[in-house]
Amino acid sequence: MDSERAGLSCVLALALLIVVVSPAAGEAASCPHGWCGVVGVALVGFNHTVRQTKTQGLCHGACTAEPWCRSANYEMGTGRCQLVLNASHHTAPDRLVQKRGWFYSYIDAEPTGISLGRFADQKQEPACVENNDADITTFIRTRDRYPSANISLAREGCTKYHPALQLCTLPQLKAAYDAGFADGVWSLYDTEGWDAKLSTCSIWYPDECYVLVEGSATDSYIPYTPRPFEVSHAYCCSSNCFQHPLQWQLVFKGPGDQRMSTRSLYELWTDPLLDSREEPQGAFRDNTIYDAWNNREIPIKFVKLSLFTSGDTKPAKQLIFTGELSTVTDWFNKDRILSCPWWDTSHSWTFTGVMSMNGSEQWPKRQFLISSDSINCTSDMGWMFVAGSTPACPWIAPHAILYSTTPAPVLWSEITESGGRVGVADHMTIHVIIG
Repeated sequence: MDSERAGLSCVLALALLIVVVSPAAGEAASCPHGWCGVVGVALVGFNHTVRQTKTQGLCHGACTAEPWCRSANYEMGTGRCQLVLNASHHTAPDRLVQKRGWFYSYIDAEPTGISLGRFADQKQEPACVENNDADITTFIRTRDRYPSANISLAREGCTKYHPALQLCTLPQLKAAYDAGFADGVWSLYDTEGWDAKLSTCSIWYPDECYVLVEGSATDSYIPYTPRPFEVSHAYCCSSNCFQHPLQWQLVFKGPGDQRMSTRSLYELWTDPLLDSREEPQGAFRDNTIYDAWNNREIPIKFVKLSLFTSGDTKPAKQLIFTGELSTVTDWFNKDRILSCPWWDTSHSWTFTGVMSMNGSEQWPKRQFLISSDSINCTSDMGWMFVAGSTPACPWIAPHAILYSTTPAPVLWSEITESGGRVGVADHMTIHVIIG
């Protein structure tokens, strides 16, 4: 996945820098006076002494206890600790090489003009993460445990360690695996809505670390925000890697039955000058994402349209589209659809009706339209549409959001009948995944 490769480069580029306070330091350290390190690399070609330690924190402590030790290589899978004699990447940057499963750390203050080079793709090394626990290694695993039912507690736990940390996203966790760090209890627990679960590496086949998506293909096509284990430690990564982590970003929310407005949801969505703060009916649009998307300044990976009924937090219906090379007006297209509540899109399927964001010739005042080839109100059938101010048929209220509650198309005139085949949504949302 592109997002996973991006996550790996992010882990290496930003170096997942940490600070571990020396037991003899007596006060909280900060770079360059503390201990900084890089995942997935090692300093080679120098004399060194080998120790065996349980954690990278103890390895760094062994180095700081020796006046001749300027850096250390720690093999995370075996606990082997190499204390390097009077050398670091500052004096020999060409000796720093990629080495899967290792963690390079150093204590030298950095001379002017020297940096981690290709392992830190920026002009200055990132600020190191300060921490008072010598046993915290590589990226941070929190000492406290957090419930998956309230992920905000885990997020807050990460920022308490350092403001530059966030709860690790799925590609960041996968990238850490790919960089060689494995923890036997590492996973993302499946909670309501289905999460992706990150498998631990196989003992016999250590390279076979993989992402396992749980649930049905429709329910789990896109993982929700990664959560820690049910009640367990949280894993924190650099927040500088992803301004928009692998999670859904709300771009638009619009209510149905807008009696205070003369503008349809389609008009609100497509108006390039919309300021949602001035809309009396409570519509919302994130113009930062919207404008960047429309100008193709950011890569949109997926688009999700959701319909909600009054009082419900889970969508009544949800559609997912590929967003690659899309704009704000062309993603609602049958050729882009990935997941749909009315059809099984995992197999070859043919849709012969109308699917159009701006409506059809027969129904120009109906947008976000998924309809059969009906031509009049008597035979008016379909799966979904958002009405404009004049929806044509007398039984449809202006600005109503209607959908079929069954896999089959429904006669919209059934809205006046009991049985519930026609659903009426309270509001519609549009989310995107950027990456």
